[in-house]
Formats: sequence, structure tokens, C-alpha cells
Amino acid sequence: AVMIGVPLNAPAFHPFNPLLALRVSSLPVQAAQKWKLVDALFAAVWVRGMHITNSTVVEQVANKAGLDGTALVAQASQSECKAQLRMQTDQAIADGVFGVPTMAVDDELFWGYDDFAFLQSFLDGADPVDAMNWSNAAGSLRSSATRGKTS
Repeated sequence: AVMIGVPLNAPAFHPFNPLLALRVSSLPVQAAQKWKLVDALFAAVWVRGMHITNSTVVEQVANKAGLDGTALVAQASQSECKAQLRMQTDQAIADGVFGVPTMAVDDELFWGYDDFAFLQSFLDGADPVDAMNWSNAAGSLRSSATRGKTS
């Protein structure tokens, strides 16, 4: 199937552990290279059915994207990289991120492929949701979600 110009197939391995791919894609590389890497990892799983929990596969995908896959996988295995991903994950949870993809614009979060139309409306200044009513509703949801949690 092709949606929004992106081919999409059911992954051959699902569910799969995305930690290695997440660590590799969170490494500090130039933005253009990062986009190539993320696109290549996405296509590896969701188009070509590759098993990205395998470090050799991730190396090959990174190499094909024009990066040094061996170096990236080695760097992604270091404790500093693992800690960085944990910190980013904790921050995403604190920010209210629910799943992938989540798009953030200012304080607004848009989650999932089906939210792209709402994101576009928001960016165009034509959000159909009354901001004040949504703010009140969202505040109620947030406070009920945190009720009963301990620090």
C-alpha cells in the first residue's frame, strides 16, 4: 500500500525491539544525514521487512544511507548513548508524547498518521477546535491522568 507517497508493508518481524535503531538514530550526526538514516531505517522495517534488531542489518542500512554503519552501531552500544535515549524517552513521556509519529508544534501534539490533516489545519491557522474549550478539556485530562501518582 502507498499512503502520502510512502510505500508501506506489514513488517516481517512484529513486534520488534526498536532500541538499537532508536539509539543509532539519536546519535549526533548532521541533520541531512540523520534524515537519510531515519528514512532508511523506516524503509528497512516498513517497506522491505528487514529485522533491525540485528546489528548487522542496522550497519548495512546505515552504510547504504551513506554513513559508517559499523561506527554508528558501536557508538550506539555505549552506555552514554543508552542513557541519552533513556533521557529523551523520559522527556517525551513528560511532554505527553503517546506514540509514533508524534508531531509537536509549540505546545500542541499531533499523534499518528490520521492526525496529519489536523496538523495541516493547525499550521494553516484553521484549527477547527476552539482553543479555549480544548485547553480546559486537556487540562482536565492531564490532571485526571496524574491523580493518584506518587513522586
